[in-house]
Amino acid sequence: MMEKILFLITIVPLVLGISEILHWLKLLILKPQRTVKVYNVILLEEKFPQQQIAFFAEKYLHKNNSLIALCDLVKEQDYEECRELSLKNDIALCYQNELKDIMKF
Repeated sequence: MMEKILFLITIVPLVLGISEILHWLKLLILKPQRTVKVYNVILLEEKFPQQQIAFFAEKYLHKNNSLIALCDLVKEQDYEECRELSLKNDIALCYQNELKDIMKF
């Protein structure tokens, strides 16, 4: 009985490790040659757009993706503050009709 328990304790991690190595090799061989550009887009609302930009930057900036904030609903008095905050956090601030130019399709 003890031999069977020791056998299972040994064989289960071994099988899981081998399957993980095979999965890694499969991804290495079959990965696409073309890289994918990822865009994170947020639509800023009328209320508290500065806080939305700060949260957006905090959550997604470290992932090396392009961040875009749409400011169609932002009031004029908040727009300048949003522009400064977006420049500071490397976020593209634009209107919806400018989105295609920024995303470079």
